[in-house]
Amino acid sequence: MKELRIAVIGLGATGAVQAAALLKQDPELICIDPRPGLGEALREGGITISGALNYHVPVGSFFPRIGDLKDLHPNLIFLCTKTYHLPQVLEEIEEVFRPGTKIVSTQNGLGTEDLLAERDSASIPPSACP
Repeated sequence: MKELRIAVIGLGATGAVQAAALLKQDPELICIDPRPGLGEALREGGITISGALNYHVPVGSFFPRIGDLKDLHPNLIFLCTKTYHLPQVLEEIEEVFRPGTKIVSTQNGLGTEDLLAERDSASIPPSACP
């Protein structure tokens, strides 16, 4: 089986929980979020989740842009951005997408499935967007 190289795009409430859970199992997880200063804060203090779930995990691999994934070749990408960012995020992912990459959307709201399904005419095949 091919080794997983996982990226989480968007580290808001949903993405931070997703990333923390994955980082417990895979410290090589790649985190992407454009917020200024977030990378430095996460590298220094990691991600802490408290409440029903309790995690404190270090973050080693953080980048501010989706384009930074180009040379890292993730083969599983979790989209944890706000729904209204999805069109721009998908456009940026086209630049780094490689055949065999799987994309999982953790977004809620109506219409996200339509945007993902429309990718059949783009470089991201719809089978990559379950």
